[in-house]
Amino acid sequence: MREWKKSSVRSKVEHAFLIVKKKFGYSKVAYKGIYKNMHRFNILFASANLVMYLRANREKDFCMV
Repeated sequence: MREWKKSSVRSKVEHAFLIVKKKFGYSKVAYKGIYKNMHRFNILFASANLVMYLRANREKDFCMV
């Protein structure tokens, strides 16, 4: 039971990394400075969250028109 809980959390977290690597093509880190790399990570993971949100059929909540 404990391993099942760990694996369910791990799969949710690793899904964001899959989107960042495959969809946005960010597989290797180039050293451009810590500030620039952290800024890029923040933008990429925010974008991955938006992709996962839209894939969950929540467009109507996302677009407040």
